[in-house]
Amino acid sequence: MILINNQIAATAEVWADLKVPYVHRGFSRNGCDCSGLLVGVLQELGFVRDFEMPIYPIDWLLHDSNPNHLTTILPQYSEEVKGPIIRGDILLFRFAKVISHLAIFVGGNIMVHSQMGCPVSRDACLLGPRSKRVSGWSSRFVSSWRISLDKLTC
Repeated sequence: MILINNQIAATAEVWADLKVPYVHRGFSRNGCDCSGLLVGVLQELGFVRDFEMPIYPIDWLLHDSNPNHLTTILPQYSEEVKGPIIRGDILLFRFAKVISHLAIFVGGNIMVHSQMGCPVSRDACLLGPRSKRVSGWSSRFVSSWRISLDKLTC
């Protein structure tokens, strides 16, 4: 499991180094949004084959309080983590009324993510136990997930 998590984190860091542009519903090095970053990284590593990004408007989080594409995509490949967050875990954040952003934790209080108007980048996220959260992201943090070998398609 740790090897897969390290591969996920390392590949996400490459995407940040390449400054992959933000593209709504994209999931490749040509452009991605936050969920597309995860799917694209998993595809690049050969863990996900055929994938069709669900259709959702660019401002969906302002209109919807129902389960969404993030909470639909994530359980296909991962399981929620109840223990400590490790390198390669997926972090979920809430904006407005819904879980509406994800990032890949790469260690050392750093996550890699894609957000509207910005290329894939590194950002400060969490530090230490969940009770000692820091950064602007920490107040929006909801849960962490870990890729499951049993759920991968290869």
